Order: sequence, then C-alpha cells, then structure tokens
Amino acid sequence: AESSLLDVSCTPTPNRCTAVGIWKYLARQYTVAYRFNGTSTWTLQSTPNGSESFGATNTLRDVSCATETSCTAVGEWGIWGGSMQTLAQHWNGSSWAIQGTPNPEGASSSLLYGVSCQEGSCLGAGWSTTGSTDKTLSEIRE
Repeated sequence: AESSLLDVSCTPTPNRCTAVGIWKYLARQYTVAYRFNGTSTWTLQSTPNGSESFGATNTLRDVSCATETSCTAVGEWGIWGGSMQTLAQHWNGSSWAIQGTPNPEGASSSLLYGVSCQEGSCLGAGWSTTGSTDKTLSEIRE
C-alpha cells in the first residue's frame, strides 16, 4: 500500500487542519483525508469514492476549509485508461459526502485541480478534454 497527501487547509481559530490525497492498494486508488485536532494528533477520516471496482482511480487534489466544520475537497475519479470525471466532497464537521459536479457534455475527461471556499461558497478549477481540445473548467457551489 502507498499513500500521498497532496494538499492541506487550516482554519486559524481554532487551529484545525485537513489534509487530502490518495491511497493506492491492489490496482485501486482511493481518496484519503486526515484531520488535525489542533494540538498533536492527525486522524484518518472515512471518505467516499466515485468507484471502488478493479482499476478504479479516485483522487483528492486540493482542499479548502472555510470553517472548522466546512471543508470542500476536489479531484477526479474513473477507471485507469478510461475517462475521468470531476469529484468534489464536502466535510460537514462529522462526515465527508460526495457533492454533485457537472462535467461538460462530450468531454472524455474532466478534472478539478484546485478549490477555494469562503462563507458557504466554493469555486473549483481544472480542465476538461473534448476530442483533442483541452479547455479550462470552473464550477461554483453555493
């Protein structure tokens, strides 16, 4: 098994941090999140995935925490060698849940690489591919 943390976001008061990334095991890649309690301990959190079948790839690339009880993480999910779809998850203070994200019609792949949140609204940014054309992609959650 192999894991990588790709981003971290912290709230100043109280000092709470969330780190996100990937965990690879037996031809599958899963999302992962850890939460810092503000003093000394990081705790692994349960995160959902777009797919858990053989060859699945699920990635959380970026996270933004507007408050201690509101974080949004973004990335992508799909099957190795196939198309990728955007992935967004929201932390409500007790659990992570997948958020609906649109993917451009006709796109063979769509990924979110960054997110920024403030007071209940988030903006995710990434790219999508249609044919041989890459285009910027942005999505807003309010």
